[in-house]
Amino acid sequence: MAMAEQTFDTPAIAPELLGLPLGQARRAARRHAQASVEFKLVDSEERMFSVVRQYPEAGDALAESRVIKVEIATRPWINYLPGIYQDADEENADFLQRFLLISAHLTCGVEESLEFVHELFDPRITNARWLPWLASWLAMPLLEGWSEEKRREIIQRTPELYRKRGTAEGLKLALWLFADVKAEVHEGEWPYPGLVIGRSSTIGKDARRDASASMRGSAGSRTFRRRRTRRFNGSGWAASRGRRRRLGDYCLRLCRS
Repeated sequence: MAMAEQTFDTPAIAPELLGLPLGQARRAARRHAQASVEFKLVDSEERMFSVVRQYPEAGDALAESRVIKVEIATRPWINYLPGIYQDADEENADFLQRFLLISAHLTCGVEESLEFVHELFDPRITNARWLPWLASWLAMPLLEGWSEEKRREIIQRTPELYRKRGTAEGLKLALWLFADVKAEVHEGEWPYPGLVIGRSSTIGKDARRDASASMRGSAGSRTFRRRRTRRFNGSGWAASRGRRRRLGDYCLRLCRS
């Protein structure tokens, strides 16, 4: 008698967040358990904006909502007010302190953003919506068909591409990044001895600068052949032969400019 196959979903486990700043706690929860964090500010002598308590505790299973509630240490804002407000009767002082907590919650997000502002400039970990902004800093257009991982890799390696521009290594890198082609570049080898203006060639006679040069022929002072490492299927931006040819021309102009 055949038994029905059963599948068991492993519940997510809450990571250890105690002592972490709020921003790091959010990232740790997302990285280890794909969980979100809800916080509440409490008066504490611990380090400012660090986690002093969490629910559920570290090692406990998370609910389906995958929400971890934490308490964040802060200092009473009433301590920074003139003494006349601190010396008020207990009832009024308590009301003022709770009222100031509203502003403390509103500004906590601003301080968290300032603490991790450097992450906005790292293409490996920044939010995906910032990638076009980072690419504009490097004058690198992003195609709509590229995946998020592809965009991050191209932005990260654009400075390297600019450093190698006009070299054989730069051409290989451009073909790999933009066309997923692993090329073998042969420079100054038979049957192409290379191009030396004034010695083996004359501009306007047997040499010219042409961005539409064949990718299998001469490319300025370099000749190369390419080898595909995978077969293109019928979907995606790389499926069109015409678009691949235009992309190859773009790579040539980028590497020779």
